[in-house]
Amino acid sequence: MTNKQISLPIILSVVGHTNTGKTSLVRTLMRNSDFGEIDNRAGTTRHVESAQIFLGDKAFLELRDTPGLEDSVALAERLQALTSAHLSGRDTLLTFVKDSANKKEFDQELKVLNQILISDIILYVIDCREPVLEKYLFELRCLSMAAKPIIPVLNFIEKSGNHKTEWRKTLADFNFHSLVEFDTVAFSFDAEKRLYRKFQTVLEPYYALLETFIQQREEDWLALRHACIQCSSEFMLAVSKIQVTVDTTTADKNAEVEASARLQNTVRVKEKEQLGRILQLLQFSADDIQYANIPIKDGRWTLDLFAPEALKKFGIDTASAAATGAAIGVGVDVMLAGLSLGTATLAGAILGSSWSTGKRFGKQLLARYRGQYVIGLDQPTITLLLARQAHLLDALFHRGHAAQQQLMLGDDKVTKLDYSEPLQVLKKVQNLAVSDDEELEADIKQVLNNWFTTVISA
Repeated sequence: MTNKQISLPIILSVVGHTNTGKTSLVRTLMRNSDFGEIDNRAGTTRHVESAQIFLGDKAFLELRDTPGLEDSVALAERLQALTSAHLSGRDTLLTFVKDSANKKEFDQELKVLNQILISDIILYVIDCREPVLEKYLFELRCLSMAAKPIIPVLNFIEKSGNHKTEWRKTLADFNFHSLVEFDTVAFSFDAEKRLYRKFQTVLEPYYALLETFIQQREEDWLALRHACIQCSSEFMLAVSKIQVTVDTTTADKNAEVEASARLQNTVRVKEKEQLGRILQLLQFSADDIQYANIPIKDGRWTLDLFAPEALKKFGIDTASAAATGAAIGVGVDVMLAGLSLGTATLAGAILGSSWSTGKRFGKQLLARYRGQYVIGLDQPTITLLLARQAHLLDALFHRGHAAQQQLMLGDDKVTKLDYSEPLQVLKKVQNLAVSDDEELEADIKQVLNNWFTTVISA
């Protein structure tokens, strides 16, 4: 094949037995949970559906999702009867698909065969939960007749009790050495890159173009990850700065309770908004995150941020939480860092901008001078917010867009995280004066970015 024969898009036929994850593969590669229909019932896909992945403004890959092969044994027998010394495997397939008499018995198989004959690559999707059965071997024999590159894709490799090793040995016996492991539910971008690298091995004339494509996909993925991390860092910065003033000069006994409730509700709303932003960035919907160990349903955290159980869920010290929040309310703390100053000292701190205490605690000191005090989030609650963000990012970045069932991510990883560094810098945010220190905030945001990056990369 010469350069003049290179044409785009590259056509990929996604084939395999019913319910092996063909549509799931397309969804995951497209980052689109709306493509096609996924159902546990056999033969959900009844016709060919296509989707394109672009390189710049040009369609580069065209993924064609085909119906499942239903009776490969009968198909192989019919093709064998057509085989002769004068016909190649490809010619045999062409003869078969042109014969209208085969339409009734092999309607679904004909749709598949017509696609593979015009494809550049065949992706044969294998459900590794299934053992190697004779019907699958017949499928491979039939597909091989098209004389097109076939890349077996081992799906559901993260499921316990899979038959991955057995499949690898069998495929090697059939001279299928260019295979790839790609779980459409437990997503890994490295696995996606390996899949594209396999394309390079079987489509040598497209090697350079595929290299450019791979680099672009990686850049896009890293940019997406950075955007999500940046979003979470900005959220943590914003909620840490939230403060509500309580007026102690009035006779209103409920002022403290009402102020605490205002603070809590403000934070709840902001966390819900943050959840929506992350889902939108990663192209998931609220329906995609109904999983057990992340208490989210219908786009909401079902376990309230300020419920004591929420702290226990993430292994956060509830004893310290009770101690700090007892006087004000769960998750709320007085923002004066334990300072107890006389009136004259307070006035000096407020007026003397060169004094470090005045610069750090300006808002809190001014409130105290006026007979008020300022409340904000306590450390356990900020820790919980960090844990929930870390849990959310880690789960979604390892979730394929084909995932249908609840994602079970153990609490172990989150409870063992070291929160000391982000908590240290967020404490500085809480102690800022009314006029924000932009340079300090930029430094704090970088610390948070680095921390979240470590969390979701581990």
